[in-house]
Amino acid sequence: MNYGVIYPGHHVEEHRVDELDAWTDAVVSSGFGHVVFGDHVLGVDPDLAPEGWNREWPGGDLSKAYTYRNWFREPLTVLSYLAGRTELGLATGIVVLPQRQTALFAKQAAEVDLLSKGRLRVGVGVGWNPVEFDVLDVPFARRGARLEEQIALLRKWWTEPTTTFHGEFHDFTGVGVPGLPHQRPIPIWLGGSSPRALERAGRLADGCFLPPATSVGHGPEDAIPILHEHARAAGRDPASIGVEARLLVTPMDDDTIRATRDRWVDAGVTHICVDSQDPSLRTMAEHIEHTERAAAALFE
Repeated sequence: MNYGVIYPGHHVEEHRVDELDAWTDAVVSSGFGHVVFGDHVLGVDPDLAPEGWNREWPGGDLSKAYTYRNWFREPLTVLSYLAGRTELGLATGIVVLPQRQTALFAKQAAEVDLLSKGRLRVGVGVGWNPVEFDVLDVPFARRGARLEEQIALLRKWWTEPTTTFHGEFHDFTGVGVPGLPHQRPIPIWLGGSSPRALERAGRLADGCFLPPATSVGHGPEDAIPILHEHARAAGRDPASIGVEARLLVTPMDDDTIRATRDRWVDAGVTHICVDSQDPSLRTMAEHIEHTERAAAALFE
């Protein structure tokens, strides 16, 4: 089992570098193996946004959709910083890839992978906020198709000196990304738990990031059989697809943490990511305390 921690940035009141350093040091000293950073380039002011701006929010309660007040570090930038500071595994969880220029993302991710000597996983997904897509000048309605084409192109750019590609969204001949990554290609994991996301992950991805509560049942044990069914339908070995589950530890006591871990291991989870994000926690010290408590329970 590979244990990691997701950065609780948008639940912290301050965003100083020394707070990031303290959190990273606590992750290392507690014995975790990797860190995960989420992504939102932009945030919406709900008082000014058009009606229905949060209609695709996957969290159920639309009032909790991320806004301009939810602060996210830029994941590739901060992972570049951590690449030289720690030996931890590094993951984006997740980057809203269709919003981003594919070539620029390919170059940035390759650089992080080189700096970290092959410790990067890129978790990607389709996103949910149409306002973000509008401002970034990317069609929201075709984001799934764009994501699939981006995955195919990234794998070519991360393995071939030059690439020729003719698709719906990219069309060029003989163009390469100078500086191939350490891993060729960098592993691509998909985030999400909707039926469509699980189908796409089973068919295309090296792994799947699952949220604390899935949309196909109560937890990863409900989603994994569906993921594996889609992998077999695509002619793939389900055992080759990693699964990272988010363990929301703030409402759990130690016995529940251990019981959840054991249930998920039996279900086929390969990575567990500790998540301390809770609206009641506002300081990094509080998040570090919960992270260290979770480590004591998990690594007993």
